[in-house]
Amino acid sequence: MANTPAKASKQSAKAPGLPVPCSIEDDVISLRGEPSDLVGIATIRHAEEPEESAFKLFTTDIAETRFGYLQRKRFAPLISSSLPNLGQVAPNLSLTRLPAPGQSGRVPVRLSLDPHTPPGNYEAQFDVAGSTQKAIIEVLAVERLSFAPRSLTITASPGEVVKVQLVITNEGNQSLTLGMLGMLVLQEEEQVCLSIQRALAAVKSSKEGEEHRIFLDSLARSLAEKKTDFGRVRLADGEVTLAGGESYCGMAEIHTPRDMAPGAQYRSLLKTRSGQLFVRITAQGRSKKAA
Repeated sequence: MANTPAKASKQSAKAPGLPVPCSIEDDVISLRGEPSDLVGIATIRHAEEPEESAFKLFTTDIAETRFGYLQRKRFAPLISSSLPNLGQVAPNLSLTRLPAPGQSGRVPVRLSLDPHTPPGNYEAQFDVAGSTQKAIIEVLAVERLSFAPRSLTITASPGEVVKVQLVITNEGNQSLTLGMLGMLVLQEEEQVCLSIQRALAAVKSSKEGEEHRIFLDSLARSLAEKKTDFGRVRLADGEVTLAGGESYCGMAEIHTPRDMAPGAQYRSLLKTRSGQLFVRITAQGRSKKAA
């Protein structure tokens, strides 16, 4: 995507009778992070607060009002940049944490861009209360998926492959190739709590042996009895590549473990590329034996 300048209108350099609300003392500031949360540090001089009488109530210049004055010291509009034009409104540099009036100090500044801004280094210029401020912006790569629906409930025989429809969206800022979405670690409902209860019951009913060993042996045995192999989730029609912001609607296959206990109810969480998909499985029928 070609880089095109983004422009924003400048406010008045200085309203008559009002001091410049703030200024950045650094020649260049650097911001780094994900597109939606770029953070940097700047040395900012915060002017003394003017008297209330210095502001105008009726004027055609918003910079002469208290509202305009506060806006000018909190937000610095983008003048120009090498950022790609993604159709967004020109962003503002946010100066939300200023030193005390009359003081200067190093404080954080923030910038929020379109979440699909490609990773890379960019240059920009901002209007800070009438002065042009240069900035270097480093956008980091983000891999992030979202699923719709966010949870699935299926009924399947052990080892069965169940097809479900999913909408997968690339919420990040670089292309992702998807095929095998991930593994499912199945756990029966309240599996750990029930295993602990059984282990405590074993300790209570036993008249011999060390209590902690009885508890741990019983707990390990109970958990091992409930363990299943991994399930798998993959796209039914093969690999697909999604650019940042693109979505895919199609069928996905849930490969259930062959050793699920018929009648048991399992829950699992698929985690992939910072996306999450909750899956509940009710096992039925007979277990399929491995070929």
